[in-house]
Amino acid sequence: MKYSLSLDEIGDMFIRLANQYKMIDEIPYYFKNADIFLRMAEIHTIDAIERNENINITKLAKFQGVTKGAVSQMIKKLVKKGLVIKSTPSKTENEVVLRLTEKGKDIFDEHKRYHELLNKRIATILSKIPKETVDSFVDLSLDLEALFKEMVEIRRESLKDKVKI
Repeated sequence: MKYSLSLDEIGDMFIRLANQYKMIDEIPYYFKNADIFLRMAEIHTIDAIERNENINITKLAKFQGVTKGAVSQMIKKLVKKGLVIKSTPSKTENEVVLRLTEKGKDIFDEHKRYHELLNKRIATILSKIPKETVDSFVDLSLDLEALFKEMVEIRRESLKDKVKI
């Protein structure tokens, strides 16, 4: 099926998609095995810690594309919830390495199973689309990500003298 949409219509569709994702992001997920509710940002932080051995706050911030301050605040929450441990490796006393507790690992495992199911559904959707179209979508997504990062910086720069960001 071919569509002939204006840039405004494509923009509206993108906004709807972003809003749907934002709704998913805002609704906490209940992890039965740990008897805890977590938001998407917390879950993705747990996932990143488990998948990146010896990750520290600086590397985690870069990996997630957020500030070190945002990661520090998130880690404080996850430590308080008993999901993350901050430790110092024997090599250095000033670097803090992040690890999951057993409860954090249980959440990671449950989230991994959820992603496997989600990935199967996405693979089914993508299987209906030619590989070249998927490749074009990936290129488009990377270009849009770069554009949006640039827009964020432009907005931050315009606010520099007006408000504290």
